[in-house]
Amino acid sequence: MWFITLLLMLSLTENRCFGCSCYPQDPLPVAFCKSSFVIKAKPVKVALNPPIEGDVYSSGFNPWIKRIYDVNVIEVFKTPDNVHLKPGDVIQAITDHMDSLCGGYLELDTEQLILGGVNDDGQITFDACSHTEPNGVTPSQLAGMRKDYLTMCY
Repeated sequence: MWFITLLLMLSLTENRCFGCSCYPQDPLPVAFCKSSFVIKAKPVKVALNPPIEGDVYSSGFNPWIKRIYDVNVIEVFKTPDNVHLKPGDVIQAITDHMDSLCGGYLELDTEQLILGGVNDDGQITFDACSHTEPNGVTPSQLAGMRKDYLTMCY
């Protein structure tokens, strides 16, 4: 009987629990290897797709809304074979729009390192658990991303 009660309680709470939590952040060389792409870029614009009117958080739960950043590519360190990027390109970086869905955040008009994945449509994606460097990238990390880190990935 206790098993049936447990299953009933789990099924009632299953659809109402949403949230995001991340494991402790990997060191940059490990995060570099785990990521499909690594770029240095400057986000210049952000929009929601599909657009919504009013406050995002009072509009109700909608997991299909994405936050789309237009980012100016400054330097490309790593991309999959099917994604072709070069400095000067303006591309879109896509994330979920809500923090509770692990939506990531990029500060506009600020150069930053962006690590993440690529979806089936070849679009760059990232989330709240993507690697960040809170104090910027050191010269040795920059040198590693340009040369050594790729040889370490297997």
